[in-house]
Amino acid sequence: MVGLLRILIVEDIATDANLLIKHLLRNGIRSKNLVVENEDKFVAALNGFKPDIILSDYHLPSFNGMHALIITNDIAPMVPFILVTGSSNEEIAVECMKAGADDYIIKGNLSRLVPAINEAIKKKEVLKEKMKIEKELVESQKIFSSFMEHCPVYFFFKDSEARPIRLSKNYVHMLGRPANEAIGKSMYDLFPSDLAKKMIEDDLEIIRNNVPIKAVEEFGGRIFETIKFPIHIQDEPTCLAGFTVDITERIKANEELVEAKDRFRAVFDNILIGLYRTSPDGKILHVNPTLVRILGYDSVEELMDRNLEEAGFEPAYPRDEFKNRIEKNGKVEGLESAWIKKDGTTVFIRESAVGIKDNLGKVLFYEGNIEEITERKKAEEQIRRERILLRTLIDNLPDMIYVKDSRCRKIMSNRADYLNIGYENETDVLNKTDLELFQGE
Repeated sequence: MVGLLRILIVEDIATDANLLIKHLLRNGIRSKNLVVENEDKFVAALNGFKPDIILSDYHLPSFNGMHALIITNDIAPMVPFILVTGSSNEEIAVECMKAGADDYIIKGNLSRLVPAINEAIKKKEVLKEKMKIEKELVESQKIFSSFMEHCPVYFFFKDSEARPIRLSKNYVHMLGRPANEAIGKSMYDLFPSDLAKKMIEDDLEIIRNNVPIKAVEEFGGRIFETIKFPIHIQDEPTCLAGFTVDITERIKANEELVEAKDRFRAVFDNILIGLYRTSPDGKILHVNPTLVRILGYDSVEELMDRNLEEAGFEPAYPRDEFKNRIEKNGKVEGLESAWIKKDGTTVFIRESAVGIKDNLGKVLFYEGNIEEITERKKAEEQIRRERILLRTLIDNLPDMIYVKDSRCRKIMSNRADYLNIGYENETDVLNKTDLELFQGE
């Protein structure tokens, strides 16, 4: 036996207690021993001495071994309890073993004592480990059940035959039937036949090929995106799990975005003012048909072949001055000037432009618009038109995604999320809880 055992000996005969201690020492048991002979001292020792094992006589003046065992089961149930008594009464032995004693040793034959101590301690350690595992399992099940109860996405587990074995609460709600009517059912019992057939094919492929699958499916007038993946038990994919997200609104937003782009292109092509984008080195990157018409060119391509560093449109207004104004003020606004058209004639325009910069403040390109004011040069009060502000950068889809750690602090936040709650950078929200981010709400 390795280590110093704390042994509580319940014995009213000092010589018998000493014989036990000497026997243990001779057989390699290193121990710290405490001998008690009545109930009060025994209870005090259980609470104060904290024994690793109890060796108790059965017959004592004021109480007996069975009573000591009952007290032990109540106060310290994980402490091994061995009866060491001079009586060989088999009925008492059976009674004590049924009550929870780990062994029953006769004082006249102590040869089994050390093996019994080792076995009892080992048995209790195994029991402690089992109880610990069971406790952790219960806690894990509580966490898992809470997750399945409150998970914002639809989550499911299926067996090797593509039958559901666990469903999140919202998934059950989506199916429109109680969980016990969905668990173990075929997909054909839960979904339309065409969709069920495709689901089963995907599920069996996941198990067979050990690969995840992403699928987009329509059900109940909604569109869902599902990611399914194999679950390994003993290194073999024996079941699968997955989560489903309702992407109906995302699809709708994408369609609206495409529609907005089309509307923007229609406006860009047909608006009655000239629009352009140029680079700092003078290249014309984009122009609309109106600007082509104002300057008298035959096509967008013909106009874009011109380099503004080499040949600008306004002799009296060098391009370097335009760039310097942008650099100094960030924009050129309402600049009126005379431009030279392709045929050499002059057209009066009113120009506004901004410099689009990167995160380091370097100008990437200039975006501007020009309005022909040739016929209205003398009537300045009538030349103020509604300005077109172009949205030049389209952000990612507006899905807010974040991850929190076990202490409810954000450890990841995408742009849509941190902008939504009023921050400019992800670093501003990291390691903060909602209480810190939404103070006063």
